[in-house]
Amino acid sequence: MDDDTRPNAERPDAHVSRRAPWREAEFQRLVADIAVRLRKSCEHLSDDEFSKLVIEIAERRMRFDDLDPTTGQPRSRQP
Repeated sequence: MDDDTRPNAERPDAHVSRRAPWREAEFQRLVADIAVRLRKSCEHLSDDEFSKLVIEIAERRMRFDDLDPTTGQPRSRQP
């Protein structure tokens, strides 16, 4: 498969962020926090599996933090 047909997780540039700089800083802080909290209980995972898990959790957390809990609609966030 060439680079254009591989799923995003397999692409070499998949780690390149498309977030605003302030959101990227928030994301990196969240990833670090989640990794520290989960490392002991996820020792059975390989480093690659653990990284994927932590990134998925962080992405979902940021996505759902952007929703207004009363309406389920996106809320506007400013830096």
